[in-house]
Amino acid sequence: MTTISTTPAATQQLVTFSLDAEEYGIAIGRVQEIIRHSPSRPVPGRPEELEGVINLRGRIIPVMDLRARLGIGGAAPEEAKVVITEVDDRTVGIVVDDVREVITIDLADTEPPPPCTLVGDGDAIESVAKVGDRLLVVLDAVRLLAQ
Repeated sequence: MTTISTTPAATQQLVTFSLDAEEYGIAIGRVQEIIRHSPSRPVPGRPEELEGVINLRGRIIPVMDLRARLGIGGAAPEEAKVVITEVDDRTVGIVVDDVREVITIDLADTEPPPPCTLVGDGDAIESVAKVGDRLLVVLDAVRLLAQ
């Protein structure tokens, strides 16, 4: 007799976005909203990955250049988006090329990041998910915004 498990698979909902030709995701619970990218105000003495700050409905929000944070390089396209994220008591905007979709992944289809990504800014990678024939890099918002 075959036993059918009724235990639901562990899943995670992600907002997916692109940088260059690569696809990334971040837990939907960390995303407040998505806005169009507009020029931010530079901050003197800022780290390279901090693009500047924006005024979002009366709140000053730092905006991170995710390309610089992950060491990808290049410039964001004109149609770039800003994913407004919240970690603990901090709200930070993350510039991405484009927001794609909200998906639910099965955690059984994820693997830890390869060892080669654990140097430099690879510490922001939580896992790599297999979604059909695609690979999705899942970012850890807490570690991503730790600096």
